[in-house]
Amino acid sequence: MHSYSLPAALGAVAVTAAAFRDQIAWLGILAVAWAFHIAVDRALGFGLKTTEGFEHTHLGRIGKARDTGTPGHRDTGTHQ
Repeated sequence: MHSYSLPAALGAVAVTAAAFRDQIAWLGILAVAWAFHIAVDRALGFGLKTTEGFEHTHLGRIGKARDTGTPGHRDTGTHQ
């Protein structure tokens, strides 16, 4: 899942646990790694995946679907 909400929630749990002196370092590391993964995917042009399949993102088609013009793709021209 490529949304920052779950890594942020994990980070909040890790910070809250640390505030109560219950160190869960691996949870904080997981949250940061997950957020970094999302950031790199977006920087490289791999956007949020849609229900149409892995090759369909909110930024348009990627991979083989982009090269072949997979039929059935609804290009609304509203890519950000």
